[in-house]
Amino acid sequence: MDIILCGTKSDWFCDNLSKSLNIKSLKVFHKVFPDGETYIRVPEEVSGKKVILAHSLSPPQNDSIWELILILEALRELDIKEINGYIPYVAYSRQDKIFLNGEPISIKALLQILSQMGMSSIYTIDIHKPNTLSYFNGTSYNIIPFKSMANMIRNMAKHPFVISPDIGALERARRLANELSTDFDYMEKKRDVYTGKIEISFHEVNLKDRDVVIVDDIISTGGTVAEAAKKIYSLGAKKVFVAVSHALLAGDAINKLKEANVYSVLSANTLPPKSGVIYYDVIPELAEILKQ
Repeated sequence: MDIILCGTKSDWFCDNLSKSLNIKSLKVFHKVFPDGETYIRVPEEVSGKKVILAHSLSPPQNDSIWELILILEALRELDIKEINGYIPYVAYSRQDKIFLNGEPISIKALLQILSQMGMSSIYTIDIHKPNTLSYFNGTSYNIIPFKSMANMIRNMAKHPFVISPDIGALERARRLANELSTDFDYMEKKRDVYTGKIEISFHEVNLKDRDVVIVDDIISTGGTVAEAAKKIYSLGAKKVFVAVSHALLAGDAINKLKEANVYSVLSANTLPPKSGVIYYDVIPELAEILKQ
C-alpha cells in the first residue's frame, strides 16, 4: 500500500491507522451545499498509487454511503492503481435476507455497488453475517476483535461469564470465552417480525456473584440488552457488562442501559465516539493483517 486516504467518516481512527502502518495519510475534502448536495474532492497526490480508503458507514448511514460512492468515483477519475477499503462498520448488514416478501437484500446491493465502483478489496470489523461478503466481487477480510475485546474485559471484570443474545451468536460467545478462559451460554430470544417485540429467556445457569458479559456485534436501541441485564441481575450477577464491536446506540439507548444498571458498555472504535462508552482499539489487529 502506498497511501491512506482518510474518508469523511474516519476522523476518530485514521491518524492511528497511519501511525500503525507507518504510511502517509491524506484527507478527503468535504462540504455540503446549501441545497443539501454533497461535494467531495480527493487530493491529486493519490493519483497512480495503491490506496487504503478508510471510511466508516456511520449514521446517518445513507449520507456516509453516498460520500463513499463519490470518493470512489473521484479515485477512478484519478486512475488509481488499486483501491483497498477499510470500512470498519458496514451499514445495512442486518438486512441480509428477505424476511418478508417485497424486501430487498440491502447488504447485497451495497457490496455489489462498491465492487462496481472499483474497490478491489474490503477490510471490515465483525460484519453481522460474514457470508454476506460473498456479494462483494473482490477479496474480503472480516476481522473479529476478540483479542482487543478480551484484553479490556480482563482489566475490568472479575470471574466473568459470557452470554450471547441468541443461539446465532453462540460461536461469538464461545470464542470470547476461550480468550478469557471462562464459561459461556446464550439467551433464548424471539422477535416478532411485524411488531419487533422481543421475548427473552435463560437456561439454568448459576450467575451468582459473577461478572456477566453480554457479547454481540452491534448494539442499536439497547432495549433487548437492557431487559436481559435486568434478568441477569435477578439471577444473582454482581455486574453486567456489554461488549460489542459496533456501538450505534440510537436514540436514548444509553439511558436504557443505565436504568438497567449495566456497569459498562465496551466497544471497538468503529463508529464516532459517544459518551457512556469505553472504547478499545482494533487498529493493531487490522494493521497486523494489512502488513501480512
